[in-house]
Amino acid sequence: SDWGCFSERFNWCDNLTEVSPWLYYIFYVLVFGFAVSVMNIAVTTLYSEIIGPRRQGTYQGYFQSAGSTGRMFAPLITSYLYSGFGPKAPWILEVVQICTIMGLWIVFHKKMVPMKIEESDSRTSSKEEH
Repeated sequence: SDWGCFSERFNWCDNLTEVSPWLYYIFYVLVFGFAVSVMNIAVTTLYSEIIGPRRQGTYQGYFQSAGSTGRMFAPLITSYLYSGFGPKAPWILEVVQICTIMGLWIVFHKKMVPMKIEESDSRTSSKEEH
């Protein structure tokens, strides 16, 4: 069946297996209704802890700008990949990105700690330090 795929436009339509719309609806609600919102809260909290007492507003603005830039370019990239190569290409890109992020997370997990600035004791004089 051509439902959802235009075989006269895309030559990869004939090789697709049909997926139940109910499976799509359920996972769409779970991923976008639950997982994305929980992930955004967790990542924003982790980022603010790592920033520490620096200029939170500025760094959170950079963080949000990077996310907005990604949300601007991702549809262009995935639609290009989907149109040219079928649905497997965007999924492969997504899996590669997730594996890369998880790998970086594992490598740098010990560096992701809250920033602490040690306060100097103002009562000590230069004579006591020597």
